[in-house]
Amino acid sequence: MDYAQYLYPGHNWTELLGFGNAKDLYKSANPKYFTKFPAGKRRVHPGDIVVFGGTPTNPYGHIAVVTKANKNNMFVLEQNGYNPSGVAYYAKRPYNNVIG
Repeated sequence: MDYAQYLYPGHNWTELLGFGNAKDLYKSANPKYFTKFPAGKRRVHPGDIVVFGGTPTNPYGHIAVVTKANKNNMFVLEQNGYNPSGVAYYAKRPYNNVIG
């Protein structure tokens, strides 16, 4: 939400991303502001927002911002993933379970 508002100052995050859980924001993100690429249709690039689907342990999904990527993994800035303290951190993530 903060990153979306950083990209588009003066806009409310709900105008930019819509509503729902993390996994829902790929569908609800406003196409006026974001170009959507389904998983596997384009290699991710630094600055991309990646939406992950739900899992048995986290049915709500997850969102991260790509900082760099290679063919096997992406490196992201994320929050509330494996660190529930609320502090943002960098992580290496595989491409599986990415929605777009």
